[in-house]
Amino acid sequence: MRTHSRLIRVPAVAVLLVGLLLAVAGCPKHENFPQPLNVQSVPTPDSLVITRPDPQGTDYDFAWYVTDPEAVVDHVRIYLLGEGFVPDELIAETSDNPFKASFATAATGLRFAVSAVSTENVEGARRVAVAP
Repeated sequence: MRTHSRLIRVPAVAVLLVGLLLAVAGCPKHENFPQPLNVQSVPTPDSLVITRPDPQGTDYDFAWYVTDPEAVVDHVRIYLLGEGFVPDELIAETSDNPFKASFATAATGLRFAVSAVSTENVEGARRVAVAP
């Protein structure tokens, strides 16, 4: 019985020593990371407002304000935000403000978001609003 426990203990100790040796000597130090990209931050659109010109219609107007739009903003992206497992859907990329959108049915209660995209194709944070 004593020989059996020694036979089990020796390989276990050997495996631990090899694992420790690999952990200490096998992980090289990484110092050659690429340089970070030099891009300007993109402002978040303010005051996203969604209006419905005809209360019975399916047309909506999206309006927002971007601080200093000429400096870095090329266009904006408008998203329909999904719920649960439904992903967000890009519905438009535009430089028009306000943006007019028509839907097959009323979008009342749906959540939309708008984000600014820079001239370097960097997308900023989103501003969210609910359709009336």
